[in-house]
Amino acid sequence: MGNPVGNPQQAGMEIDIVETLPKDGRVYQSLHWDGYAADHKTAGIKTADLGANSGSYHVYTLEWSPEFYKFYVDGQLTWTYTANIAQRSEFIILSSEVRNAAAGSWAGPIVPGGYESREHTNTVMKVDYIKYYKAL
Repeated sequence: MGNPVGNPQQAGMEIDIVETLPKDGRVYQSLHWDGYAADHKTAGIKTADLGANSGSYHVYTLEWSPEFYKFYVDGQLTWTYTANIAQRSEFIILSSEVRNAAAGSWAGPIVPGGYESREHTNTVMKVDYIKYYKAL
């Protein structure tokens, strides 16, 4: 991502299909391109409270064509983006990234005492399935 700068179609971009914040319920969908330094650019939206942190499963979808990205939550279109569409392959990454707020994390402060080990934390990300389709 970001090489060459100014050409996300060729360089690719980070596509965040779903991000959530603690006790928020909204879904954040965003795009990042031109690296993460001085040239960094981004676009995105946040939905109304869709119950993203309710403990229930939801279906998050990205429809990606050469002309657009369409984002969905539980089958409902939430955002369409039509500029700078990447024309190259990308990686699928599942992450529950948490960084220290002092390091610039958008998620805010880490809870007192931290998140503990994976065996003992109550902060989890559960994924039931992932489907990938490629147009013929």
